[in-house]
Amino acid sequence: MSANASGLVTQNASRIPGMPTIPFAVAQASAPFQRLYEGILEALDDEMPEPTVSSEPAYRRWIEHDLAEWIERRGTAIRAAENRARSLVSAPDDEKGVGHALVAFLNERTAEDVIAAPVPNEAARPDRAEALHRAWRERMESLLTAAHAHWVICARTLELASPEVAAWKAHCDDEAQLPASTEDDTAEPDSTPRQAD
Repeated sequence: MSANASGLVTQNASRIPGMPTIPFAVAQASAPFQRLYEGILEALDDEMPEPTVSSEPAYRRWIEHDLAEWIERRGTAIRAAENRARSLVSAPDDEKGVGHALVAFLNERTAEDVIAAPVPNEAARPDRAEALHRAWRERMESLLTAAHAHWVICARTLELASPEVAAWKAHCDDEAQLPASTEDDTAEPDSTPRQAD
């Protein structure tokens, strides 16, 4: 890590696993993009706590405590990232498009982590496990819908962007083509995750 001219700390590597390499020097990007990027990195560093699946009561405690606290932290990070993405209005299109892709990735990664988490007695009771995974998918639907909206914004923003962001444009195009549960792709993304009951 190093501090740039505006005092923001930036990572020297501009790559997030699962995403294309950032096509410009983050340290040279606008301050709003740098804040967005750093916030995304911090959020991704705060990984979901491992579920306790030894028993139904232990799993319930994990949901009510560890997972609920993580979802609260991640929800705060997502809202901050979305606000930072909106602040990129006067930034170059490359930064705007990549910024929305990063927010989409954070929303999607959060939802996918929760949906894919192990549940109690998965092998012994596959019907119960499937029902739990389906319930988690329903609870995370707002994140998946918001992710799709950000992918669409990215794809549209990078439509006429520089060739340096071609990999990002292709990635956003691919993700924006996936079916989403939203009927209005242009609506403001709302990624407020629903709390566990």
